[in-house]
Amino acid sequence: MTYLFLFYLKGGEIMINKDYRDSALKVYGEACEICGYRAGVEVHHIDYQEQWEIEKKLRKAKGSEYTRLLAEAKKQGYDEFKDNQLAKNDSTKNLSVLCGNHHSLIHSLDSGKALLKVIPERK
Repeated sequence: MTYLFLFYLKGGEIMINKDYRDSALKVYGEACEICGYRAGVEVHHIDYQEQWEIEKKLRKAKGSEYTRLLAEAKKQGYDEFKDNQLAKNDSTKNLSVLCGNHHSLIHSLDSGKALLKVIPERK
């Protein structure tokens, strides 16, 4: 998919093209949503665990199972499966702005969507 604009609408939700980082920073600010630290912030995909699980299943699937899983993935916001990788859901509702320490902590604890309990509601 190629888009000429940074933002576009999909089902009433703000979606973004390749530069999801800039979009997240515009929507959620340029500071860590947990501690407020402003230097070297990173953008995190909240549903990384679900994305990874679907990707693993797609790699193993064949025939109608593959088709079914791909349709299910598209409903969840993953647009394509290419080169054995599932495209990430870059919707602003699936992004958070974190400092490097909190981003590393989220992944090392493998906390996934538990992050939603400590950050503001997604836009």
